Amino acid sequence: MEGSKQLYHCLCESIGTEEVVKIRRQYYASVDTFMERTDVTLISSGSKAEGLEMGSDFDAMLLLSFVIINEKTNDDPTIPNRFVMDTEDCNPGFTQLKGHSHKYSSLIYNLCVTNEKKYRIESGDVRLWFLSIARLFTAAEIHGPCVSDNRTLDVLPALRCQDWVQQAQPWIYRARYWPPPSLISHYNLFEHRFNKYQQLELIQCLSDVCLKGIVSFRNCETLSKFFNNTFVFSKMSKTKVLCCKMNTLNTLNSSAFLRFAGMASLLNTNLKCQYSSKTTDRGRFLIRRYLNNMSNSFVLSTVFSRFCQHNGKTMDITINNTNKHIYRLRKQYLPYFILGTNADSVCGWLYLATYFYCSYQYKTALQLISHASLNCTPDNLFQAKHSFDSNNLHEIEKTAIRFNLHHDRYVYKRHTIDEISFYLSCKVVPQEIGIQATYQAYITPPVYATFLRFLCLYRLKQDSACIAAIQDMIKASKDKHFNPDNYSLSENFNCIATAFVMVGDTQKADSYFRRSKEIKEEYGSFYFDPNLIPI
Repeated sequence: MEGSKQLYHCLCESIGTEEVVKIRRQYYASVDTFMERTDVTLISSGSKAEGLEMGSDFDAMLLLSFVIINEKTNDDPTIPNRFVMDTEDCNPGFTQLKGHSHKYSSLIYNLCVTNEKKYRIESGDVRLWFLSIARLFTAAEIHGPCVSDNRTLDVLPALRCQDWVQQAQPWIYRARYWPPPSLISHYNLFEHRFNKYQQLELIQCLSDVCLKGIVSFRNCETLSKFFNNTFVFSKMSKTKVLCCKMNTLNTLNSSAFLRFAGMASLLNTNLKCQYSSKTTDRGRFLIRRYLNNMSNSFVLSTVFSRFCQHNGKTMDITINNTNKHIYRLRKQYLPYFILGTNADSVCGWLYLATYFYCSYQYKTALQLISHASLNCTPDNLFQAKHSFDSNNLHEIEKTAIRFNLHHDRYVYKRHTIDEISFYLSCKVVPQEIGIQATYQAYITPPVYATFLRFLCLYRLKQDSACIAAIQDMIKASKDKHFNPDNYSLSENFNCIATAFVMVGDTQKADSYFRRSKEIKEEYGSFYFDPNLIPI
């Protein structure tokens, strides 16, 4: 019994507790739920998607959903972009994809080669096509079958066959040889249900791994040291469990992956396939997906709110049309900003304030900025750089959590802060700064709150208040709690420099522009040329 407990806690130290692993899985599954498109879809995979954090890259599949793959040829050839598998003269696990359709998209024509008067897709050509797209954003390279940014992300272009192919049929009923079936089917590791015989089997299995010298755990040089480690066992309270969940979700939610995923889900791919995704339809899709997958987990709700923010920011409020049409458009997109306020305690409100600023309702924007600024405090969780624990909660909240009177989502929203970003496809953005040509850097919330306050005061011609807002902006840029990443100082300095330009202090503006440029040059791989990206 003690041996199984030690193993469990050693695994928790290495890859996370059961609750942490569950949160990670729910997070990536939630992102996949809202990332789906009818042309291309990014699907999480690998160890991270399985909830295991072992320092590896994030693996994803880029599914070309508009390409139809079948194993047999007796289907309707009028289906566009349809290919049939041909496994003759191929090694096991490989196949040729031959065209079996009367209509193909322009991309398929460019990717295919002609063989025996039929179109055929070559995997190498598909990789090179995706590599050319990835290099518009970052310095990408071919890494095996994947395209990698050489830092954190490996993406594999993929096609999906709707059927379970014949060669894979034996896998359905394949037998398990290791670990022994008797060990797998009669115990629950997380509840430490081992009898004496099963403990001996487990020790034998671990010994086999140990003899191979496999480095298994972060805190153990080899598995042989596992038996010499001691762990402190304690049952976590509901409050501590919730804090652990919040730290895990904020780490994932503030990662560059979610910002890139939100941006990619709204990009115009120009594939010209029969069922192309339209940005204007994404909002309805997000709501339908959320309603169909609603659960008690606050992870899905939080990710849904973030995607609502992405969708709301794509509204083109500068469109040249009648006032009636613009009013209808704003009424259509405003609910997404309101839904986005459920993601955290600050940024959702700042995005809503940005909407009103771009709609020339400066006084309303100032009221929302004031509300958001009240929560920009160091005791809230930002970027997961500072761990959140029960000491950050009020006694009333602890009592409410203990008696299940507070939903996890409410506590998370109240005590977490996300970053501010205006990436590609954003239209609701202060024209003074424009979109950000990056998928990694961001603006810190206190700096953006004071910058947006400055813009509103400037439009209301309150000159003395504008100078005070600039001083507050400079002070906010030095707050270490909200500046965990040096590369984001570039975006902060750009806001400060823009404010100095607007008040006519060009000398200080040049100083901050120069500092911003130096940081961008230092982290050049985080930036790209937005003029090359189809929006």
